[in-house]
Amino acid sequence: MSPSEFIDAAEKFLSAEFGEAGRRSAVSRAYYGAFHGCSRCLPVDLLPAREARYEAGSHKALVGSLEAWGNSTRDGRHSAQRAARKLARLRRARVDADYQLASRLTFDPSNCVRDAREVLSLVENARRLFDKAEDTV
Repeated sequence: MSPSEFIDAAEKFLSAEFGEAGRRSAVSRAYYGAFHGCSRCLPVDLLPAREARYEAGSHKALVGSLEAWGNSTRDGRHSAQRAARKLARLRRARVDADYQLASRLTFDPSNCVRDAREVLSLVENARRLFDKAEDTV
């Protein structure tokens, strides 16, 4: 399954027929599409430690790894930095959508879907730049 399939599903949940549950599910699916895309594109040496990937802080660890790439001098850093900021916002939106059921959504689900697609594009671009630089070394 590809990360973009999560985002495609998120887009379908935006339909009025799914109501609020669909809107909340759209936020969650959009986030997970972006999350898995970032996981796939990170250079191996920047991935969170294997143990950290299965702990409660795994999502924060992934954002931290993207930020580390963004703060480095490695190629792709600018796109990685932007992806990290957007992924962190999507994570907050996902937590809000999944756990704050008594409150109205504070994030627009349509914007979350759009941002998730942008995160995928940014991180894929970052990886292309990184790989291109690695090929010339």
